[in-house]
Amino acid sequence: MYQQVPACVGLQHHVTTLSGNTVRYVNLDNTATTPPFVDVLDAVNDFLGWYGSIHRGSGYKSFFSTWIFEQARKRIFEFVGADTGYHELIFTSNTTAAINKAARVMSLSKDDIVLVSQIEHSSNDLPWRQRSTVIRYDVNKDTTINKESIRNLLIKLHGRVKLVSVTGASNVTGYIPPYHEIAELSHSFNVPIFVDCAQLIPHKKIMMGMQNDPRHLDYIAFSAHKMGAPFGTGVLIGPSEVFQPRDVPSDEPGGGTTDILTDEKPFWTTSPDRFESGTPNAVGAIALAKAVEVLSAFGMDNVEKNEAILWEYAVGKLTKIPKVKLYINPAESIDHTPIIPFNIEGYPHGLVAAILGFEYGIGVRHGRHCADSLVLYLLGLSKDEQKRVVKQVVDRGRKTDIYGVVRPSIGLCNIKEDIDRLIESVSKIVKDGTKYKYQPEYNKTMVAGRITQQTGEYRPEGFSLEQLLKTGKPPNSLMSLSRTYNK
Repeated sequence: MYQQVPACVGLQHHVTTLSGNTVRYVNLDNTATTPPFVDVLDAVNDFLGWYGSIHRGSGYKSFFSTWIFEQARKRIFEFVGADTGYHELIFTSNTTAAINKAARVMSLSKDDIVLVSQIEHSSNDLPWRQRSTVIRYDVNKDTTINKESIRNLLIKLHGRVKLVSVTGASNVTGYIPPYHEIAELSHSFNVPIFVDCAQLIPHKKIMMGMQNDPRHLDYIAFSAHKMGAPFGTGVLIGPSEVFQPRDVPSDEPGGGTTDILTDEKPFWTTSPDRFESGTPNAVGAIALAKAVEVLSAFGMDNVEKNEAILWEYAVGKLTKIPKVKLYINPAESIDHTPIIPFNIEGYPHGLVAAILGFEYGIGVRHGRHCADSLVLYLLGLSKDEQKRVVKQVVDRGRKTDIYGVVRPSIGLCNIKEDIDRLIESVSKIVKDGTKYKYQPEYNKTMVAGRITQQTGEYRPEGFSLEQLLKTGKPPNSLMSLSRTYNK
């Protein structure tokens, strides 16, 4: 039974399609970022009137702002079931920043090994590469995690592995690995586990667990903008013993990171202040805490149920459309988030996304999704084809032939009518072929401008950004920001 979801901002905004019709904009790019909850926006607006400097001021608003900022930290900590005697929460700007911070604070060296999977987002790969030696453990043919591969590497590299890192949910297929089982395996070798929860936390209840539980999670990271609070906040939670020692310097030294600073040396302050340099993003922290409150009140079980209904409905319809290939795992036993990656035979992924946006008012994401290894595997590209595309991108700056998939993703704010629009639009693309009803030319030959070549994005013939802005009619309070540049 589908339940009424929390109110979200901007769901009734309309845009004009190439046909001249005005339609309600449909956001099916929730995996990238979600619209804010109305309650979150209200809380932010209420707070701004009471906003003052955090941790440093002596006035009432500063005291209040500091207090509510720390209350937000406690509320978020509680939401993920962290252990107050073991874990500590550090605010960052997003998940990528959180993982980079973890890599710096853990004092890894190139002799240290971090194990990552072949299905990771690049943010759970590149930061570890910068600080350590990354070795990939295997995935099975269906792109699920191969736990035996992890075990074998832990045995083979015993003593050198400092961390096992895994996604909480794939941002391409939605697959949710058995991260608690992986944690138990990792802990049996006295190796901590890091779970990138960016894609998991909007959809599933997370329980980090107590330290004495062998299935507990040592580190997690996630972003507020993927869970109804897009105000520039991310979270890193990890063992206090890693953050607390005073001889561990701030990874971003600056204001608020020392107890006292002499000409000879800094005397670092305690955590979390040592790792939250400068003025913290109190607005973002409070927005995230409010989003947590909204999700908790609705119930994460209800989030799962609502999204599962829409996902199953969408998949059932898409599988019946000729030429549509879905890149999802068909096994019902495999847990997943509501992502539906697909391609249409004979159509570049960028072209499909452009048609959905320009002709049907649907926002999706397309491309490699910062998960190149997984997308390459799903598409089955040969090594020669990969080399050809790399040469085009690196040597010639052309991204027009780059591989990828179209990725509609469902969020809590979506409704059945959004899925119906997607199904209708994809059906028309397949039915109409290259003879589009509204706009016959999507330029791939660079005639329309260099931006297409540089980004690989498709644009209708005659497209201009000015025309696009007019179709959505953004408010004057925002459009005025560009007036200086337009003179």
